[in-house]
Amino acid sequence: MQKLFFQFITVYLSFALPTVALATATSEGVLNKFKKAERQPAQVRILLNMQPHAKVIIKSPSGKAIETHKPEKKYYQTLRARVNVVNHFYFSNWHVETVPVSWKRELRKLTMRLNFYRVRGSAGNLEERVGSTELAGVLVESEPGIYNLIARKHATFRNISGQTLLSLEAGFDPESDRSRLKVAKAQEKK
Repeated sequence: MQKLFFQFITVYLSFALPTVALATATSEGVLNKFKKAERQPAQVRILLNMQPHAKVIIKSPSGKAIETHKPEKKYYQTLRARVNVVNHFYFSNWHVETVPVSWKRELRKLTMRLNFYRVRGSAGNLEERVGSTELAGVLVESEPGIYNLIARKHATFRNISGQTLLSLEAGFDPESDRSRLKVAKAQEKK
């Protein structure tokens, strides 16, 4: 009877000890993750309102082809970029690159260059540069380590013929974008 009891305890402990070790390793991993997050540079939220335009060819009754550009679906994106590195964001058939130009940490002033590329090709391996713009503003902390870039920039990118390829509104305006920022924060938590 006693031998059976010791066998039971041995088997029980062999199952229980790895679970305790796993729980300890997991809690250490979580602590390391928080420590690593503290060492990482600040993140900046940049709101984008993009209105791409698609090329449409219309034939007139006389048979002449007329090329125009019509608005497509609007994109509302919240980019969450690191302050000290080049960041790449992909959505739909667009590639947006954020390049930090200048950062004055004491004054919390940041200038970012936003480069826009349209992804083309069957495999998405070809990119067409549409244009770039610079967004300069002040950082306001919304959460620990996460800032909103208070700036507003309107830009329109055109092709050689002068037809619109992309209409853009970038940045965060506290008066008009307060509700959009709440939606963005809720989406980030999901």
